Amino acid sequence: MAKLLDFGLVGHSPAVRAAHVSAEGQILGTPLFMSPEQATGSRELDERSDIYSLGAVAYYLLTGRPPFEGNDGIAVMIAHARDPVVPPSRVRPGIPKDLERVVLLSLAKEAAERYPRRREPRASPGRVRLRGELGPGSGRPLVAGLRPGAGAARHGRLTQ
Repeated sequence: MAKLLDFGLVGHSPAVRAAHVSAEGQILGTPLFMSPEQATGSRELDERSDIYSLGAVAYYLLTGRPPFEGNDGIAVMIAHARDPVVPPSRVRPGIPKDLERVVLLSLAKEAAERYPRRREPRASPGRVRLRGELGPGSGRPLVAGLRPGAGAARHGRLTQ
């Protein structure tokens, strides 16, 4: 079984470098992408913690900033555990509502409210529609700061 431990992949930002906590006897990970249960030191971590972290990465990709920022890692961890997430569309208008719903469900404070959720079929990642709103052909990038079609020659065109 493979386990995803850290989303510290966006390490070139000064905010990311300033908010990194990893030392023996401390919480391991990058606070900018850490789930509330991981931030509070819970020993009961499962795949829903990874879903939260993936939601934080999606938030970063859509808005160009992490869901929570602070002067140090501890402040960011407290925000993950306590503060409400600003909806991505308030940071970057034009994000499709169903995509925003998927991201916000992934960033639910309570692990039981994240995927997998059987009660919320309309907000599943497989149902997100981007046609004409963001991404290829729209003139607006899906990922913040990335030109539409950038890298398409290397990676193949995205299809809808």
